[in-house]
Amino acid sequence: MTVKEEIIEAVTQFPGMTDTELEKRYGRSHQTINIACRDLVAKGLLTRQSNPNKNGNLGNYPTGKAPETPVATQPIVINGLDEDAVKAHLKKWLEGQGWSVNVAWGKNHGVDLKAVKGGECWLIEAKGPGSRQQ
Repeated sequence: MTVKEEIIEAVTQFPGMTDTELEKRYGRSHQTINIACRDLVAKGLLTRQSNPNKNGNLGNYPTGKAPETPVATQPIVINGLDEDAVKAHLKKWLEGQGWSVNVAWGKNHGVDLKAVKGGECWLIEAKGPGSRQQ
């Protein structure tokens, strides 16, 4: 479950939770909670206002708006692509889905693709056709 999903779940059950309460509940840093809450406000999924039951501290409240479910499309698969071509196609597809992608081209060591979106990070190992006859 992503940080944003955790926040929506918590404030739906307990409207008016403060950032500090969310931090303690999920073991996340203040900065992580704050950034996620602000993004949820920008998307219209959360409101933040003074909570009189919490000494006027900022409370987080669900708006009732359902999160948008992205339409996932499948990447194009073409037989015989070398590894860099696979990386290029996957990078293009991920960026089309709103991810920020870093690619290790060629024979560089480490993770082939690192994709970041919101509070999620995907580390992807790409493979080409290989050198052995199948």
